[in-house]
Amino acid sequence: MANDDPALLKQKSVLDPSPAHGAVGGAAAGPNIGEDAQETRDEAGRDLPPQRPLWLRSLYFLIGCLCVALGVLGAFLPLLPTTIFLILAAYFFARSSRRFHYWLVQHPRFGPPIRDWRAYGAIPRRAKWLACSMMTVSLIIVAVSVEKLWVIFLVASLLASVAFYIVTRPSPPGSCSLHGRAADSATDEKSGPLG
Repeated sequence: MANDDPALLKQKSVLDPSPAHGAVGGAAAGPNIGEDAQETRDEAGRDLPPQRPLWLRSLYFLIGCLCVALGVLGAFLPLLPTTIFLILAAYFFARSSRRFHYWLVQHPRFGPPIRDWRAYGAIPRRAKWLACSMMTVSLIIVAVSVEKLWVIFLVASLLASVAFYIVTRPSPPGSCSLHGRAADSATDEKSGPLG
């Protein structure tokens, strides 16, 4: 990542209490109202929400931490999803803590699905397959354990709706190795047999 990246510079300005960022003599001089008033847009150019009360930011932060914990557990437990909890955590951290939001979105393992969702509304094929498989297993468990037919149909229709939504989302660009092979073979055909 380049040192002049606007998101990184904004992150450094939040964490660095130097004289250039509103501190005098190394000690914080309180909030710099002029600087905060100018920060009305995020790194993507979207309008930032107005400042929230401390109790609401604290609640959002706790929910974000819970979602990260569930997402990390989902990476190890086959029945628990990972991506949706990480997307929710990013949502809540964006409304409570810039530092944790930045950490999560830039994380080498957890960040790419969040960035793909934001940039393309995309869900990786592996995640689609896993989600649909787990919904099928859940429906089988409900069908075996519940006697009321209307409950089974209700659960089946809800899961089918969610599965339809998931399957119709695009996959991130370059997520399928088939595309990579097709691009390589197209390059090979253009260059000819001798390169």
